[in-house]
Amino acid sequence: MHFRRFACLLLGAWMTGSLFMMWVATQNLETVDRVIHDAKGRAAEQIQEIGREPARLFLRHLAAEQNRLYFQSWEQVQLIFGVLLLLILFFGTDARPPVLLGVLLMTIVVALMHWLMTPEIIKLGRAIEFVPDAKDSVARSRFWGFHTAYATIDVIKTVMAALIAIRLMLRRRRRDSDEDLDAVDDADHTRVDR
Repeated sequence: MHFRRFACLLLGAWMTGSLFMMWVATQNLETVDRVIHDAKGRAAEQIQEIGREPARLFLRHLAAEQNRLYFQSWEQVQLIFGVLLLLILFFGTDARPPVLLGVLLMTIVVALMHWLMTPEIIKLGRAIEFVPDAKDSVARSRFWGFHTAYATIDVIKTVMAALIAIRLMLRRRRRDSDEDLDAVDDADHTRVDR
């Protein structure tokens, strides 16, 4: 079985999922403003009846709750990816210690994000959801500090996954070319020039 290829596939899925989640999170919140701005028919009447700002705050709350669910679920999937990758690389390949250490580090980072950062971001996010943007608050500053740290760590983790995948692919190519050279040294010496 091609464990190295499967490991690269998992790393690719991990990177793609992370990039997709970054995109989804921003789109969910931007959709709220598009819905409020471009509402037609009955939706426009409902927004007018409720008021634009209360409707916006409620829809942002809905989008934020969706993002929270998506990120918590994605973090759980990443933990599974990390454990699977470690098992595949350790038992199924001859991966070098830096590769194993990189995957272990990525998995630990996801675990810390899942159990330490995400609960704090959720708590702070819920605390500031219905506070108007114009009003400054300590909770809002802390939320954006955690949010920025989370996003930065996620980008670094995704770059690490790309570097590990490149390393695995290059290692495989190098081994393939080494096997071609070793084929010359067959036991019957028929392919050796004397």
